[in-house]
Amino acid sequence: MLAKINGKEIFYEIYGEGQPLIFIHGLGVTHQMWKWQIEDLQNDFQVIVYDLPGHGQSENRISETNVYKGLADDLVGLMDHLGIGKANIVGLSLGGRLAIAMAVHYPERVAKLVISSTFEKLQGLKEKLRTWMGTNLLKKMTLSKIVESSASGFFPNPEHAEAAKIYTEEALKTDKSALIKLSEAAKEVDYSNNLKNIQQPTLVFAGEKETLMIKIAERIASQIPNAKIEIVPDVGHIWNMEKPQLFNRKLREFLL
Repeated sequence: MLAKINGKEIFYEIYGEGQPLIFIHGLGVTHQMWKWQIEDLQNDFQVIVYDLPGHGQSENRISETNVYKGLADDLVGLMDHLGIGKANIVGLSLGGRLAIAMAVHYPERVAKLVISSTFEKLQGLKEKLRTWMGTNLLKKMTLSKIVESSASGFFPNPEHAEAAKIYTEEALKTDKSALIKLSEAAKEVDYSNNLKNIQQPTLVFAGEKETLMIKIAERIASQIPNAKIEIVPDVGHIWNMEKPQLFNRKLREFLL
């Protein structure tokens, strides 16, 4: 369904009944990355998924300044449109940064917070270089090449062929200019001084195969008062698609 939120059309879907549970997807994919979470968790929650601006079926209009605050404004606008006062928020990668932004800018709208494979601020040369290189590749490569390279990197194992297929199909629905803008904005994100003020129960995930993300996850979890961290064995960045049953089980344990 489409809703007019802050002057732009935002695509969303709702499944099930119960506590509202909002999933926020990563850069360069769509709400379909949560396919297996939707199918399972709608039995216990009211699951809400949506496409960020420039992704999937949502209009490519992104705030010119303070991009993450603007994305949080959009999500709050969608919650208002749906009559949702407070929700559990789950975000991965870009979605994780937006989930943090929600807890910082709109704490009264967040019940519990789950973030995975993300950062609160780029700190140190390795973190900055990784994001800079990613942005540079986005600018130089065609969308199809970006998607091909990303899919093989995220899902190298044949057992994840279906996940790679979903990722590829959905990633090709994104607007390259939106990817570049959001990637550039990630370099400016700085919620490092706000983490100590997040009071919601928080679960911070990182995949065992992402050494740098583990260090960042430990840093984030150490600063949020009610946070706990889980390093998930034998998974990488988009692990909700690699091991959906495990992801869903851990969410249930934390949220219910």
